[in-house]
Amino acid sequence: MQNRFTMFRRGTTFYCEDRTTGQQKSLQTKNETEARKIIQAKNDAVNQPLMNLVLAKTYLAAKDPKLITRT
Repeated sequence: MQNRFTMFRRGTTFYCEDRTTGQQKSLQTKNETEARKIIQAKNDAVNQPLMNLVLAKTYLAAKDPKLITRT
């Protein structure tokens, strides 16, 4: 699986670059661990979209079981 998003730092702030479009955007963090987590989440969203849907439903069910049955 190829990573679509890569991380780099300018000064003290971390940024991500979309390898497909070349677009660069601030991750709005100076913490490298947090930046890595954001990049991982972005890549997971692209590589495993159905898994993210299942995770979202799981989180919603834990918060309010009636939310997942709504249309």
